[in-house]
Amino acid sequence: MFARVVYLQCRRFLLSPVFWICSVLLTVVLVINSNMAIPGREVGNDIVYAYDYAVMNTEAVVLSFLPALPFALSYMDEKKEHSLSLAYIRCDVDSFITAKFISVVLSGLCVSFLGNILYFLVMSSVLPVLCKSANISGAYGIDYLLEIGRPYVYLFATMLCQALSASLFTALTFFFSMFIREKYTVMVLPLLCYHIAFLAESLTDRRLLRQYCIDVPNAITPVGVVGKKLVFVLLVCLLVWVVSVKKAERDVLNG
Repeated sequence: MFARVVYLQCRRFLLSPVFWICSVLLTVVLVINSNMAIPGREVGNDIVYAYDYAVMNTEAVVLSFLPALPFALSYMDEKKEHSLSLAYIRCDVDSFITAKFISVVLSGLCVSFLGNILYFLVMSSVLPVLCKSANISGAYGIDYLLEIGRPYVYLFATMLCQALSASLFTALTFFFSMFIREKYTVMVLPLLCYHIAFLAESLTDRRLLRQYCIDVPNAITPVGVVGKKLVFVLLVCLLVWVVSVKKAERDVLNG
């Protein structure tokens, strides 16, 4: 029964026009910002440079708002429509919220990854993946893939990290939607909380929050980079899931 609920929730966001519109809009935002970067480059123009520039300047839209729009607020909408009681008849509260949470996280990840893949397909028609004139040496972490001549794998790993970041912000949007009824506030809160935490961290010598939430973590190998990012996102999502389930149980008890 649980697997079917997850399937139905995922099917719901995949069939939603908003899901596909947000994916395309994400691509459009990245392409527009890439075109802003290209004229100012002296060494050469390639997708690797354009993509890194575009992501750096569009983090609010690409990571927080567009991935969350299709499904992160679905719990809030169902609560307002008083349709949760019907869902709880078919499935217990814990299972339903867990299925809902999984589908919300997957929706954010899919919007981001699909939008990034579409971006690559569009830009590959006008730019090379990596300029031959690019001189990369002594790199480590995910940049090591460029040094050994694997720009496609580099882009895939970078886009995967971006999708994981999007799923993290989507999970936080879902979390806040269980406590707050104002949609615009809920959409802004995850990124606002991140920036407040980032400012607080900037007072110390550590600079880990941006790496794990938005950029890519430092690691010796590319696998270590993706692995660190995945573990961090899973841990935060696990904490958010536990609190979300408890909140839903409390809502049911309070009527």
